[in-house]
Amino acid sequence: MERSDQAADHKNTNQFVSIAHELELVQAYLYIEKERFAERLEIVWEVHRNIDCR
Repeated sequence: MERSDQAADHKNTNQFVSIAHELELVQAYLYIEKERFAERLEIVWEVHRNIDCR
């Protein structure tokens, strides 16, 4: 499997979105979950340094 810096758009599998955008969506979701679970949820980000997250 070839590594890509893009992920499939959930609305249209023929288009791609950047990993940066995908991470923004994850971050927004985890913000909500952190508000719900407070100290019971620990978030650890592990993003390969070669991935362009800009």
